[in-house]
Amino acid sequence: MSYYSAKLFFCAFLTWYSLFSQVCAQGGRSQPNPNAVPLNLGKEFPIFITDLQGRQFNSEGFAGVEGSPFLYNDWITGNVFFENNFVVKKIPLKLDIYSNKLYFKKEEQVLEFVQKVIQFQFKVSDGHGDSILILFRNGYPSVNSNDTATFYKVLLYGKFQLLSFIKAEIEDVTAYNKPVLKRFERREKFYACFPENGTLVMHPVKLKAKDRIEKYILSNKIDLMDDAQVSRLANMIKE
Repeated sequence: MSYYSAKLFFCAFLTWYSLFSQVCAQGGRSQPNPNAVPLNLGKEFPIFITDLQGRQFNSEGFAGVEGSPFLYNDWITGNVFFENNFVVKKIPLKLDIYSNKLYFKKEEQVLEFVQKVIQFQFKVSDGHGDSILILFRNGYPSVNSNDTATFYKVLLYGKFQLLSFIKAEIEDVTAYNKPVLKRFERREKFYACFPENGTLVMHPVKLKAKDRIEKYILSNKIDLMDDAQVSRLANMIKE
C-alpha cells in the first residue's frame, strides 16, 4: 500500500470511529419502516468503475440448469460500499444468490468484485409507479451455514435488525418417463440480529413471526435504537 493510500485509509477510519462514537453516545433514532436504510458512517471516498478490478464470471457450472442464479436477471444500477469507506456509484450490479457473489459490468464483461464489499444498495419498482430502496449488507455473526461474508437484505435497521437471506439452490426435477432436470429454486429465510450479553446474535425467525414483529414495530413506532425497546423485541423473538 502506498503512503497516500495508507494515509487515506487512516483518515477514513478516524472519521468513521468519531461518528460511530457519537451515535453510540447520543443514541441516534431510527425510522422503523420496511425500507429503512442506515446512514453511511464517515466521509465517503468515491472511486470510479475504471479503477475496479474483478474476476471473470464463469457460467460453466450452471450448464444444463434451468432458471437463473441471480436475484434479478437484468442489470440494476446501484451503489457499492467497501470496508474503508470507499464507494463506487451508479454501477450495473447483479447478485448471485446461489454462490453469494456480487457482480458488476465493465466494458461488457461480467466481473466479481475483488475489493471487499460491505454493503450495496439499489432501487427497484414497487409496481405502483414508485421505487423502493433495497439494501444488502454483510458482516453479521455466523449462523447455520452462513458466515460473516454472507449478504442479507436489510428489512429493518437499528440495534435490532430484521434480515432476509435469499438463496438459490439447485434441485432435481423428476417427471414420469422423462430425464431428470436440474432447476434453480429460490428459498428465503428470516433472521433477527440484536445484542445479547454484550455480543450480537442471529436468531432465526419464521415468516409469521417476522410479519408479526414487523407489524408491531411499525404500528407502535418502535425506536430500534432504544435499548429497552430492543430488549423487549428480543424477548418477543425468543417466545
